[in-house]
Amino acid sequence: MNYLKTSRLFGAVVLVWLVGLCILTYSQITFVFRPLEAVVATTFVPVLISIFIYYLFLPVYQLLLKRTGKKRVSLYITFSLILLVCYLIVSQIVPQLITETAKFVSQAPQMMRAAEDWLDHSVFEQWVAPFVKTIDTNKIVTAFVQLITGATVGLSSLVRIASKSVIVLFTIPVLVFYMFKEGHQFPLFLKRKSPERFQPLVGNLCRDFHETSAAYISGKLLVCLYVAVSSYFIFLALGLPNALLLGAVCGLLDIVPYFGPFIGAVPALFVALGSNPRTAVWLIICITIVQLGESYLVSPQVMKSTLHIHPILVIFLLLIGGNLFGLLGMIVVLPTYSIIMAMGKSLWQFREMDKQRQ
Repeated sequence: MNYLKTSRLFGAVVLVWLVGLCILTYSQITFVFRPLEAVVATTFVPVLISIFIYYLFLPVYQLLLKRTGKKRVSLYITFSLILLVCYLIVSQIVPQLITETAKFVSQAPQMMRAAEDWLDHSVFEQWVAPFVKTIDTNKIVTAFVQLITGATVGLSSLVRIASKSVIVLFTIPVLVFYMFKEGHQFPLFLKRKSPERFQPLVGNLCRDFHETSAAYISGKLLVCLYVAVSSYFIFLALGLPNALLLGAVCGLLDIVPYFGPFIGAVPALFVALGSNPRTAVWLIICITIVQLGESYLVSPQVMKSTLHIHPILVIFLLLIGGNLFGLLGMIVVLPTYSIIMAMGKSLWQFREMDKQRQ
């Protein structure tokens, strides 16, 4: 019996059992948590969108603050820029994106067949023929069309929900405004409300969240914007149809480390092969230049610190995030994991220091 009292394994098993018992018990009285669930469901999307917008435009605000030295002027200019960008996206880009998606869906089977015919009559035939014969092109077309239409439907649904929801429309601008105005005071407020013993820990956790979010969200999204805009102008110059859609796909998939840039360029490559093989060669050269510019010029300047995550772990995280929450989960899972790991490191260091003090 004394062994069970001193056994860490027994204590861990009892703790897990108690947690499971609590979850089982509270799951039977759902009416108690229904108001809490409604609050979380109502506020989660506005808060998440506000955080992304805040960290995306934070470098702009910091640059204006450095140049002008006036917080109020920098705040109003940044907020006006955010409203202008949102208006242009909703009024100009989203309708054109939906139109180009419909065109791409109707043209996808024809472009795939044209690309397959070109491969059959090219010098690469003997290399790729055994591989191509094992692929069902109809399934590839169907899967890619589902991916594009699913992402577009999700985007249009989000815009439609936001346009019909008064709470979201008024909450997001207010949250973003006060994040820029008083966001620096929030860590100080949490430290004052915390016990004196835990104040250094609370300050470190707030710092970890801010630095990791700024490094990934603002840095990575600006890099993705660079890739999307550069790809769009390249596709436009090469005369590819649906250039806006193809550029958006390149920018969106660039958020996935290691594999995203290559996967994002595949649809444009098939479109180029279906129209003119020479165009495909120029496309490969231009996309390579864009990726080199991202790796050696844009990323080092935009991203203050690089979040090192092993490629195998990235794959598992993306699979889990996509399976649970779809495209939104694939976008959110990596910064969420990085924030949790940074905070976990601070918690572990605080625990070790607390042990030494005792």
